[in-house]
Amino acid sequence: MKKAYRIFCILFLALLFGSGVLTVARPGESFSELENRQLKKTSDISSDVMSGQFQFDLEKMLSDQFPLRYLCVTLQTKLKLAAGKKDIGGAYIGEGRLFQKITSADISCDDIASHAARYARAGERAGVKVVALPVPSAGCSIPDLLPKGAEMYDFDRAFAAIAEKLGRENVIDVSGALAGDPKRYYTTDHHWTEFGACDAYLAWSVYHGFTRDEISVPPVKTVSEDFRGTLCAKVPGFGIESDILKIPDIPFDPKVTADGREIPFYDLDALKTRDKYRVFLGGNHGITVIENPDAAADRTVLIVKDSFANSFVPYLVRHYKKIVMVDERYATVDLATLALSEGADEIAIIKEAAFF
Repeated sequence: MKKAYRIFCILFLALLFGSGVLTVARPGESFSELENRQLKKTSDISSDVMSGQFQFDLEKMLSDQFPLRYLCVTLQTKLKLAAGKKDIGGAYIGEGRLFQKITSADISCDDIASHAARYARAGERAGVKVVALPVPSAGCSIPDLLPKGAEMYDFDRAFAAIAEKLGRENVIDVSGALAGDPKRYYTTDHHWTEFGACDAYLAWSVYHGFTRDEISVPPVKTVSEDFRGTLCAKVPGFGIESDILKIPDIPFDPKVTADGREIPFYDLDALKTRDKYRVFLGGNHGITVIENPDAAADRTVLIVKDSFANSFVPYLVRHYKKIVMVDERYATVDLATLALSEGADEIAIIKEAAFF
């Protein structure tokens, strides 16, 4: 019995040691398609031992590069599902769909109001109007499909914080148009679908006083029937039907420059990757400039955005000769100075309300 126990201990320790050596020795993967995120590699480990960064990086690398990791990750998801969990990895498992979990504890209405006030000041300095289009999260628009007891942040409070600083007359409310219709959001991703983006475009058009002749909804075409978005990456191994990804078939060929580099308006190569939503403008960039000489009017708009705006701007190119998009997660700019240099007629904020 003692001999068998010793053999077991030796094999167990050898397995642990061998796994560690293999993890450190092999090149490792830099990106997880299953989880849609970058992985920590051996070459990424800091040499700063005194601050604790080395230990932190080493632990993260061992976790990310552990052999059979994908099998372990998917098994962990299945065990949680079997136990009846509906909240996994920052995603709610709702009725036939996934939701991004954003609770009241995850946001700060004070911060939202502070950002809105900063945008208002930028507009004053540039001498242009500032308008906001806060996007409600799917869990706020279709709460009936959330799992029982799931908490979501209060969209109305976030909206009120923005309206207080910008003026209610300068905030476009799309919550009513998106409410109650599951087709407005993907089932595997937190973004709105072509239906949701189109509803936002119509609300934008009415707000800006576009005439009936000016408003035009382009037809859409299917570019992927196997779109599995960011929420699937939060629940690896969870079985759910893929989304159909469609893009507006616009009759223009805009020139697009992202951070000084020319890119296609639709990045069709992204459809061969895990992150197919990058088909819209190739994903997120610091500063993106879209120019359409065939626009219906000589207008320029500066949009402060997150990724919701990527699938929204195809509906706008008809109306603006130039659309300048700033993603403040990737670029630090003075908005007033940029608005003046680009000759913007307006500054627009198009972001998910929770992270305004």
